Formats: sequence, structure tokens, C-alpha cells
Amino acid sequence: MKILVLIKRLVFMFLPKKYRRSLSNFGYALLTIYLRVRFYGGRDLPVAVEIETDWQCNRHCWYCSRLNQGATMTEELFHKIIFDLKTWGFKGRICLHGTNEPLLDKRICEFIGFIKVNLPESPIVIYSNGDLLTNETMSQLVAAGMDKIMVSIHQPTPDKELFRLTQIAAEYPIMKLMDYRDGYRNDALWNKGNEVLAKKIGEIKKYSRCYLIYNCVVSSNGNVLLCCQDGLRENVMGNLNINSVQEIWESSEFKNVRQQVSQGKFNLPICKCCGYQAVY
Repeated sequence: MKILVLIKRLVFMFLPKKYRRSLSNFGYALLTIYLRVRFYGGRDLPVAVEIETDWQCNRHCWYCSRLNQGATMTEELFHKIIFDLKTWGFKGRICLHGTNEPLLDKRICEFIGFIKVNLPESPIVIYSNGDLLTNETMSQLVAAGMDKIMVSIHQPTPDKELFRLTQIAAEYPIMKLMDYRDGYRNDALWNKGNEVLAKKIGEIKKYSRCYLIYNCVVSSNGNVLLCCQDGLRENVMGNLNINSVQEIWESSEFKNVRQQVSQGKFNLPICKCCGYQAVY
């Protein structure tokens, strides 16, 4: 994966910006096919599962359409989800975040350890704003079995804070900094399918496919959402307190949506106003 990231960066250095989105989409589509064949022999399983264990966040970013309300996922539900994935034969990436700050959940290391025992082949990733990250926290995450933590740097971020995070990243190779303070992705950062924010960035560009539909997104109350861009959580495919991950993923409604998106048919309102592809 690291080689693929390096290749992408080198290509993007010389490729005109107007072609980057199409090339990125094509590359992710090929990667999705490869991963599904490698892990599941081509069977229809998610490439990744995103689990939001708690709804809270310590920031109030203007571009985030997250609802300022939610639930704390029970340990029983979390264990059920992991057991569901284990029974199903899931081997993809586990992301312990949603539209929240995952490090606010004091159980995070315990959850990481539980995943490692039951899904040893699944890499564990966390996306964080880095505010709560310290050397001690990083040491605990590494000891628990964390594979990667991505820390996003947004405006405004004081130089002192960036220097602090840079020092921690230098000591822990699993930590990666993503600098969104400048460049063409900053203004429209993750509008989460929000029409109001979509209007701020102008016309939403057309695109041929979206690889995000192959990720299974679980909110802290157990709802399985259409995708990670559903910040308002309006497109619910089912609830894991009632059904298994496999039952929801293989439901006729969810399968139909994935089939349409794979064919470039974006009929749902959230897809029509989503700016995710437009920022590439």
C-alpha cells in the first residue's frame, strides 16, 4: 500500500489538476476489485468497516455536517459486530471512527485489542484531529495493536501544535499527518453530502463511480449508513441491534444501491449533492 501511495504522489506531481479526480477514481476502483478478489474470492463483502464507538467530538468545524447528538455504543454491540464480521469471514480494514473524535472514547485501546484477537488479519485504522494525542496515548495505542492513525491538520492550527504533532509522528511511524490547511481540498473539505455546503463550493462535478459505497459504515447507535458521507444520517440501511452485518449488507435495498453506483447511476439525493469527488 505504501508503494501505491508513493506512485500516486509522483503521478499527481506532473498530472494537470483536472485529470486527477478521474485517475484517482479509476485507481481506487481497480484497488477495490483487487482487494475483494484477494480477500473474498470476488464475493460481495465490504473492503472496510467503519465503526463509530462514540458520537462525541471536541471540535465544531464549519464544514462538518455531523449532528451534535448521538449515543455511546455499548460494549455488547461492539463485540457483536466483531463476532458478526468474524463469522462472515471479513478480512478488510477496521476503522474505529465516524463523524467524531475517536480518542474521546476511553475504551478505544480495549476495543483495538478485542479486534486483534478476533480479526487478526484486519488492519486497524483511526482518523483523529490530534488534539488529545500525546506520547503516552500513542504508546498505549501501539501496545493495543493499532496499525495506523491518521491525524488531520486543518485551519487554524498554530505552528506550536503542528510542531508537537510532528515530534510525536517522528517517534511513532504508524502516525501519519494529513495537512489540509492549504490547497484545493481545503475549502470544500468533506461536505458530507450537505446541500448547503455543496453550494459554497459551486457546481458539483460529475463522476463515473464512487468506491466509498464498498465500505460498511456503522454509527454509534448501531445504524448502518449508506456511506461515510451521510453526515446527517438520513440513509439508514438497517440496525445491528436487530440484524447481522451480513444480513444488512446483503439486503436487496443495499445491494441495489451498490449496483447502481457501480454503474455510475447516482439516483439518491445525497449522491447528487455530494462534493466528495469534487474536491479531488
